Amino acid sequence: MASYNFKRFFKEKLIHNDDYVSNAHFIIKKSILKKLQIEYINGFDKTEDKDIIKLFKSTIKRELEKPVLIEFTPSLFLHLTESNIVIMKYDNKYYGINEKYYNYIQSLSCKINITSELPHEALSIYKYNNFMGIIYPMYLKDEYSESMIDYNEYLAEEELQAQIKRKSRCKNGWYNILIGRRHRDNTW
Repeated sequence: MASYNFKRFFKEKLIHNDDYVSNAHFIIKKSILKKLQIEYINGFDKTEDKDIIKLFKSTIKRELEKPVLIEFTPSLFLHLTESNIVIMKYDNKYYGINEKYYNYIQSLSCKINITSELPHEALSIYKYNNFMGIIYPMYLKDEYSESMIDYNEYLAEEELQAQIKRKSRCKNGWYNILIGRRHRDNTW
C-alpha cells in the first residue's frame, strides 16, 4: 500500500475556492481535509478565474445528479513506471484510480462510487452518504490487462516485504538503536 504526500498532489496545479480544492485529478470539499492540509491549501491565493469556478460548480452539480451504481472496491492492481493503479472490473469494464489518490481518499474515511457505465467518467466521493467530491479515473490501455495482478495478492506481498524489513532491522540491532532502546547488557 503506497503512502502519499499531500503537498505533492498539488505540485503541478492547485485550484481552490471557499468550498472545494482540486489538483485537476480530483475535486474535494475542504471541510473533510485535516487542519494542516487546510492551512497548506489556504496558504495559496484563491482561484479568481470565473470560468474555472463555473466549471467547478457545473461539474459538481452534474455529478450530484448521477445515481450511484456501485462502490469502487479494487480487485486488480497495475504497476506502471509513472504510477500504481488500483482497478475494479465492473460490467466488463475496467475502472482505475491512481493508488496514492485512492489511499488518500480512504484515509479521509470516504468511499468512491462508480456513477457511470463509462470507465473514463468521474467517480464520486462520499462520506456518510454525503457528497464530498469527484476523482477522475486513469485511462487504461487494453494491453495493460495482461499485466494486472490480484489486488489482495499485491497487499499480501507488500505486507510480507514490510515484515521482512522490520525483522532485518531488529535482527541486526539497528532498529533498537534508532528507537533508543538499550540491549539487555545496557549497551547501545
